[in-house]
Formats: sequence, structure tokens, C-alpha cells
Amino acid sequence: MSQLLLRIVSAAQEVRDYPLGDFQRLVAVPGSKYQVLDAATLKPSNQIVLKKKGQALVVERAGEEEALAHIEEFYFDGREAVFDTGFSGIGGADGGSIYRDWE
Repeated sequence: MSQLLLRIVSAAQEVRDYPLGDFQRLVAVPGSKYQVLDAATLKPSNQIVLKKKGQALVVERAGEEEALAHIEEFYFDGREAVFDTGFSGIGGADGGSIYRDWE
């Protein structure tokens, strides 16, 4: 199983990477783009599931129930944060991430 990184690119194009071996709880930053990457290749991971829980975005590894990251206030009005799966379409023909609204 590959190591994953949560990459955050701010509106000012500053890049920060957080290893997802440990649970990450963050507050969404307005105008930021979030992405989960394979740490070895730095390519988008196709091993994740995205879930909406209230105003938060939860990132899980596919096939596991334990969250890797919890991004608070992701869905607040005016937050304008986005999650880039790096794949086209929901579920992606190329093995992309799946978004599920559990509300």
C-alpha cells in the first residue's frame, strides 16, 4: 500500500504537503486547492474516497472506514476551496476517486 500526501495549494500558489500516515484535521483555507497524491510518484491517488459530513470533507483510503483527513468548513459559503482528484468524472473511467454525500 503506497504512502499518500495531502497537498494544499493556496490562492497565492504556496504549496504544503502533509503525510497521510497520521490523521490530519484541518480547516479549509479560502481559495485553496486540495489533492491527495501518491508520495512516490506525486501523481493523484486513485485509492481515495471523498465524503461530505456536514460542512466538512472527509478523505478515506478506498476499502477502509478510518478517515485519513478531515477538512473542516470545506463547504462553508464563500470558502471557495476545491478538491482536485486529478481524474475526470465521478468514479473516473481511469480509476478516479468517488464522492459520496452521506447526509
